[in-house]
Amino acid sequence: MKLVELKCKNCHAKLEINPELNEYTCKYCDASFKVDDEIKHIKLDDMEQKGYEFEMGRIRAQRENQNKQYKKKNIFWLVMAWIFLFPIMITYYIVKSDKIDKTKKIIIITIMWIIFFMMSDK
Repeated sequence: MKLVELKCKNCHAKLEINPELNEYTCKYCDASFKVDDEIKHIKLDDMEQKGYEFEMGRIRAQRENQNKQYKKKNIFWLVMAWIFLFPIMITYYIVKSDKIDKTKKIIIITIMWIIFFMMSDK
């Protein structure tokens, strides 16, 4: 508890405070002021339940944070799989296509892989 000497803001007279009141009045100039005792009153009823709810909230927040990190890792691996598997899949479909003749297939696949390697080099 900190001790503070209180003075009236208007006339600077020393004030006497009644600890039971939340308001005081100066005897000299009749100015009234509110008192803040800076004490937080905590009701101790049902503390076990409140502690349980607090702990469950903390655990829920940790799980949500872990789920976000897990999703970020999954997205990273999906992007990596797309980058590295996409050219292989395209190559497979071009090779299996009957609509394109053999020389055009070779040219398309070669150009595609050159572009892919140039992109991955940067």
